[in-house]
Amino acid sequence: MLYGRVSNGFRPGGPNVLPPAAPATVPHFYRDDTTVSYEAGVKTGFFDGRVNLDVAAFLTDWKNIQLLEIVNGFAINGNGGGARSEGVEWDASLTPVKGLTLSFSGAYTDAKLTTDAPTVGGHNGDRLPWIPRWSTTLDGEYDFPVMDETTGFVGAQWSYIGDRMSDFSPGGVVDVPSYDTFNLRAGLEYRRWRAEVFAKNVGDSRGIVNVGGAGTVPGGGRSAVFVQPRTVGLSLAARF
Repeated sequence: MLYGRVSNGFRPGGPNVLPPAAPATVPHFYRDDTTVSYEAGVKTGFFDGRVNLDVAAFLTDWKNIQLLEIVNGFAINGNGGGARSEGVEWDASLTPVKGLTLSFSGAYTDAKLTTDAPTVGGHNGDRLPWIPRWSTTLDGEYDFPVMDETTGFVGAQWSYIGDRMSDFSPGGVVDVPSYDTFNLRAGLEYRRWRAEVFAKNVGDSRGIVNVGGAGTVPGGGRSAVFVQPRTVGLSLAARF
């Protein structure tokens, strides 16, 4: 199947809640921001459904970006300029033998400002915060019969998040490095019940998912939030 799609959307603007003593130079309102998105792709399968592929190219124009600003010491909602995001995303799966499913998904995204955003220190051509150029996931699971109505499974997943830029800030942005994680799982399914033993982030990756602005820790440094550390556990679920 070949397809194309055009869509648009918006987030409404509104008032900033300010104390009566706020100076007139602090904006009391912020505007809507809008997007127009274009997408074209293909969905196909081969070899009696053992190979499936979904690939799409996309482009999104974003105008009057809503963002947090600091004006005369007041934190308010404001509007920046424009941005554009374009790239390719894919999702592929392979079933080479009965019970074994392999999947490969990911995206390449080029997301940048198209105008200056001086109130937050952004410039035309700067990458948008927290959007990696490359991201991908490899997953494999093998299902096998155990006894009547009971199926066992074992699986593994590797995920990669490319380098990113931190939020725009008058104190400058931070180049946040890439990271990857590796997860394992095994368990049983019986009718509507599923019991699973899992190990997440087996390599105890220290991938950064958020960075605070300059001066968020004593001495003018920055704070950082990391991915969940190595975690081993058991889960029990039921479908209703």
